[in-house]
Amino acid sequence: MYLHHGGHTFEIRFEPIEPRPDETWSYVDPLGHRHQWEWSDGPRVYQPDQPASLPTCGVTQHTTIIDGEEVRQLRYECLRCRAPVEPGFAGGTLRRSYVVDGTLVTEAKFRQLMTAAGLPPPNL
Repeated sequence: MYLHHGGHTFEIRFEPIEPRPDETWSYVDPLGHRHQWEWSDGPRVYQPDQPASLPTCGVTQHTTIIDGEEVRQLRYECLRCRAPVEPGFAGGTLRRSYVVDGTLVTEAKFRQLMTAAGLPPPNL
């Protein structure tokens, strides 16, 4: 959203946050096999520069055409018993950032500057 008023430009940007492996997720399938994300260094703390894996699962990609659009879906299953597994992910939301005259500011500063310019603060 852009708004030009009183010689200033106010902007709210929305950026997607990609889903990531949820380090707190674990699952025990109907035959008692435990599944959880693992990292190469062992700790169960998410680190963006280290890829996670599900060594107890196999994954296949299924492609379907729906209304002319190609839809891809990953399906996970236990390597021992082939039970379906739905891995846990975190994120997948939107992050807001606030910019005034091309400068990134906090939400509080954004509201303050809008009020000083005679504008009502945004309804966020």
